[in-house]
This record gives sequence, structure tokens and C-alpha cells, in this order.
Amino acid sequence: MSRPPTAEEQKVLVVLSQQVHGVTAGCTRQELALTGVLAGSTDPADYGLFHARFQQIGLDLLELVKQGVRLVVNENMPDGMGANTRTTWGMKPDLLDIELAPSLLASSSPRVLPPNIVTLIHELSHALHEAPSFPVKDYAYRSGWALEYLPAAMAECNADTYAEAAALLAEGLLDRPGQLRAPGRTPAIRRELLRTAGRSALGPALAWADLTVNRAWLRSNDYRVTAEMDAADTPARAVQLADWLADEDLAARVEIEGELERAGLIKPRYQGMFNSGFGLSGADKATAGQIHTFLTAVKKALTDLVPVPVADGTTVVYQHASGQLSIPHAVTDQGPVPLAALVIDAVIQGLGEPAGSETPAFTSARKRLVDLLVRHDRPVERAALKELRKTFETAGYRVPTRSEWRGLAVDLRIARLDDVVALWRVVTVQARDLVTRSKSDAARAKDASLPPASAPAVKAQAAQSLADLKVLSGLDKNLALEIKLAATITEQLAAEQIVPVAQIAELEEILAQLTVLVCGVHPEKTAVYQGLWTLMPKRG
Repeated sequence: MSRPPTAEEQKVLVVLSQQVHGVTAGCTRQELALTGVLAGSTDPADYGLFHARFQQIGLDLLELVKQGVRLVVNENMPDGMGANTRTTWGMKPDLLDIELAPSLLASSSPRVLPPNIVTLIHELSHALHEAPSFPVKDYAYRSGWALEYLPAAMAECNADTYAEAAALLAEGLLDRPGQLRAPGRTPAIRRELLRTAGRSALGPALAWADLTVNRAWLRSNDYRVTAEMDAADTPARAVQLADWLADEDLAARVEIEGELERAGLIKPRYQGMFNSGFGLSGADKATAGQIHTFLTAVKKALTDLVPVPVADGTTVVYQHASGQLSIPHAVTDQGPVPLAALVIDAVIQGLGEPAGSETPAFTSARKRLVDLLVRHDRPVERAALKELRKTFETAGYRVPTRSEWRGLAVDLRIARLDDVVALWRVVTVQARDLVTRSKSDAARAKDASLPPASAPAVKAQAAQSLADLKVLSGLDKNLALEIKLAATITEQLAAEQIVPVAQIAELEEILAQLTVLVCGVHPEKTAVYQGLWTLMPKRG
């Protein structure tokens, strides 16, 4: 159930709306073009429509806040989801509301405000209405493999393209490069694959796999909602079905249900003693939920995997425990689309049996679910993906030699090391900001000249800044894992006579800075951080 924001949440929402307006309405077309988010273009002439929509986002939010309607709080928002735009069903939707997670409105602290701005801009782009439709959809995400492969016309209709532009612009305003980087762990690997896209099909294949799994995941959620719908009584069954078949989007959901029936995953709607003939049985509704849960796992695994070109073997293999996707040279003669299918199959196989499966047919059908859901996607998104598929099918690429494939494996190892360094460079800046802000807020709270009327708010801010420092106490566990990973990669590169001196030196500097920052506020961690130095990769 949704509810109106509380008075405190409303105050945070006002601050958020002002910040969103500052990022969106305040940027020029030239500044937006410099982000290069439209297929890499930096020509302001290419950004007319994108710029108009980007500016409208901030204006729309200010108006929604002013009206006090359609911005609601959903306390049951799924983990990891900060906001959700809800529209009516069908081909002619209307905006219902924009649901906000309580965490999005919990604080206007500088620590959380910038990423919340990016989240809100993504969601607000979905609410842009250009009669008769809402043109901005979800095709590719900042954390995935496909964002940079979208052609400009499709990027203009992709929500996370607006979020990426907002992140880059906000980083410039804050003078904090990289602080709002995409949440994925492999941006350097993605950049390397994009740079070498013409030399192998691997980068485009991961991008196409990402696009198709994203759409299957979203469509599985559409069907999960449809599966819960029951007819009010026996006469209403025919009316319900007729209404669905009259709408292209809902008719496609009926097709999904029909294919799931034929696959033996569910029984027919309106039949059976356990559902009184008015909808799917409880078990079948649970199966619909299980399909979405399964595809959520597939999507996460695909987003987080680390591609590793290998010389031997004939099969693409995904190891869920390590997140490693091994791609043998033998499959490099495949184009992006067929290679993407091999990647998806490998991820599904590597994930193992779906937990809590209630339907024996699920295991045999799971590899067909992505194709089934994409074929019966929402009409606009289905048409867009169908057209984009032609681009991937005709993309120019060549089959790398074994030597080139081995060289790509080395380049991706170095890129992964770059990702480790970049991630902890960001963490170090964030840690320094937390410590600096806490000291500043504490000094201000102790200022004898502080006006009495301001004292409660200033002291509350100081207490919050002090509480924020607690996050630093747990950094060492993840840092130890990342340092060990860096050491392993360094050993692998040593076999190729490569010593990543620059990356090791920067990692040493990061550890030195974090040792001072963390142990300065958590002295009990001093021995732990001294021990981390023994894990560091060696330069020779």
C-alpha cells in the first residue's frame, strides 16, 4: 500500500526536487552533448529532443511537488528499487503515480542526495508524457553491458540514459569525477570490449544478451501482475478475456499464458476446483512469481559476470560462485546474436536448479523463458528490439586469431584491475568526505555563537554525520577481498611478463589514505589495516 509522504519526507522531497531541477533545467544543450550519452555523439545538434526531455523532467517534478499529488511512498518497494512509475494498463496508458521508497526520502544528507537524484531522474523520465504515450522505456541499464550500444534514437527513449547524463553532470557540479559511477563492477571491462568491438563479437554479444534478458525480466513482472488478476464471477470471465484481447499489450500477455500452459508450467485459467473457475490457481500464480524471481537472478548474474577468453574447450561456461564466464576461442566464429544465446544458456545452466520450484516442467522450460517473454513483449518495446536486432546481426566483426584472443584475455585482466582501483578510489573520496563533514558539523554544533533557534537542527546534523562514520568500520572486509583479487590478477599477468606498476602504486596509495581515514575515527581497526598491507600485490 502507498501513502502520502510524512512532513519530514516532504521536506526531503522539496530538497530533492530543487536539486533535480538544478541538474536538468540548468544544463545547456552543449553541456548535455559533452556527456556523449547518445551513441557517443558530442554534437549539440544531435541533442535537441533529448535536451528538451531532460529539462522537462525537473520542471515536472517541481510541479508534482507543488501540487502535492502523485508522489507517494511505498514501504513495500522491492530491495534495490528506489522509485517506480505506475501507469494504467494497455496501449493508451495514463500516469497513476510515482512510488518512492522510504530510503529515498530518509535524508537530505550530502552523502545520499546525489545518488538519489540520479535514481529519481531515471524514474521521472518514465513519466514524460507525449500524447498518446510515455516514450521513455527500459532497454539498457547503467550497470549492464548494453548502454553504449544503443543507437541515438533508442537512447533518447531509454530511462537510464537520462540517469547516466544526470550522473555525469552532477559529478561535474560537485567536482567529484567518478563519484556517481554506474553501480556495476566492470565498467573498465565494458569500455575495453566496446573499444575492441570490431575485433571480436564478444562485446556486442554481451550487449545483446543484456538487452534481451532485461526485456524478459521486465515482461515477466508484467505477466506476474496479470497472473494475479481474477474475474469477479463466472459471467465476468468472458468480459475480462475480451477486454484483454482487445488491447495489444494485454493480448500478448494472454499469449504468454498460453505458451506457459502448453509447456506444462501452469494449468488453464478459469478451470479447476481450486480456483473456482475465476482465475489461475494459487500454485500457478506462485509459478508466475517464480519465473520473475528466476529471471531476476539471471539478470543479476549477467550484469555481474566477468568475461574470460580462454584458448581451449568448445562450450561457454558460467561459474556462479566466481562469476566467471569462460568463452573458448572455438565459439568466436559466432555472430553477436548466436553468441549471446550461448551466453544466456551458460548463465542459466550455471545458476543451477531454481530454488523452490513447484513445477517439474520448470527445469526443462527455463532456457526457453527468455525467448518466450521477448517474443510477447510490450508492442513498442518488441518493435524497437526487433529493429535493433538487425543492427547486431549485420554488425561488422572478425574472428580473432588464437593469439589475438589470448591478447584480449590479458587486456581484460588489466581492465578488471583498473575496475578494482577505480572502485576504491571512489570509496576513498567518499570516506574523506564523511570524515571532513563530521568534523565540520561537530565544530559548528559546539560554536558558542550559534543562534538558539538554529541549535537543534545543527546538533541533529552533527549527530547524523557522526552516525554516518559507522559505515567506515566495515570497509576492511571488502577491501581485503579486493586486494586479494588484485594480487591474483597480478600473478596471472606476471605469467605474461606484465607488471601493472601504475595500478599497484595507486592501490598502495588508496590503502595508505584509507588507513589514516578509518583508523583516525576507528582506532580499534589499526591492526587490521596493518595486516592488509601483507595482502598487497607485489611489483616484482
